[in-house]
Amino acid sequence: MEYFFIAGNVASLMALAGFLLQLSHLVPDNKVTWWTLVASVAVTLLFWVYFYFAPRNRVKKTIKDRLTFAGLYMSSSNDPIEVYEGEFTLAKFGILTVPIPPFESKPTVTIFSVEQLEGNPPSVSKVTLDSFEVSATTSNQWRAWRFRARGRQLLPRKEPT
Repeated sequence: MEYFFIAGNVASLMALAGFLLQLSHLVPDNKVTWWTLVASVAVTLLFWVYFYFAPRNRVKKTIKDRLTFAGLYMSSSNDPIEVYEGEFTLAKFGILTVPIPPFESKPTVTIFSVEQLEGNPPSVSKVTLDSFEVSATTSNQWRAWRFRARGRQLLPRKEPT
């Protein structure tokens, strides 16, 4: 999904440059227009470089958090169900243990592709209260995957005040 956002931002930069170049034909002094174009593109590029590579970028984190379904939900019988989402990467054959927050009982784990590519997701085995195991059966599964764990999570203990 991040590649989609990057492609959209590159397209917006190109549209900005094209718009400013069109303005250059309307303004008699091309030197002013040229420096305006260079400055606009440089500032925009610096912003997007910061946006994608800043170590603690609140805007990027907020956007990424809104793309997840993690949180507390209620079933039709008013039972609370917590949803936790995460990401892992498979790079070889073998078993990978993925940690999750502690649940009261074994959660239901669903795997889906990050890049929305075709193919079967890796197989999930041995789901425990605080982890699950996943393994690749083909080399096409060697990439980043997202997972969603559903169930009733343990609540953190509140210290007496």
